[in-house]
Amino acid sequence: LLRAQGKDDEAKRQYDLAIETQKKCLDPNSQNYTSDLLNLAEMLKDQGYYDKAKALYECALISCEEKFGPNHSKVAKLLNDLAFVLQAQGYYDKAKVHSERALSIRQVQLGPNHPDVAESLNSLALLLITQAKYDEAKPLQERALRIREEKLGPNHPDVAQSL
Repeated sequence: LLRAQGKDDEAKRQYDLAIETQKKCLDPNSQNYTSDLLNLAEMLKDQGYYDKAKALYECALISCEEKFGPNHSKVAKLLNDLAFVLQAQGYYDKAKVHSERALSIRQVQLGPNHPDVAESLNSLALLLITQAKYDEAKPLQERALRIREEKLGPNHPDVAQSL
C-alpha cells in the first residue's frame, strides 16, 4: 500500500523491519519471509539500487529453491528478475545463464506456448539486443510475439512489449 501511494522510503523501512523480525521469529524459508524479500528487492530494483536488489533476489532464490525445488515456476520468475538486475549491472553472461534457465524451467513446467514462456523469451531477446546480437534475438522476439498474440489476444499490453 505504501509503495502504491508513492511512499517508497516508508515502505522500505517497513519491509526491512518485517524481514528483521522474521529472521528472529520465523523459519527463513517461510512464505512470508520470502515474500517480503521479493517485495523489497522489487522496490530496490525499481529505484535502481541493483546491488541491494541482487543480494535480496539471490537470497530469495535460495529460499525458493529449497522450498519448492530447483525447477519450480516460482524459481523461474526469480531467475528472470535476477537476470534483469544482472543485465542492468552489465553482467551479461550471468544474466544469460539465469534467463536461459528460467526459459527452460517455464517450457517444461508450463508448456512451450504459455505467456510466461513468452516473458522469458522476450527477456532473453532484450538481453541479446543490449549486446547487439540482433540475429540471435530476432527469432526469440518473434516466438514471444506469436505466443502472446495467440494466448493473450492482439490488443493485450504484453503484445506491444514483443513488437
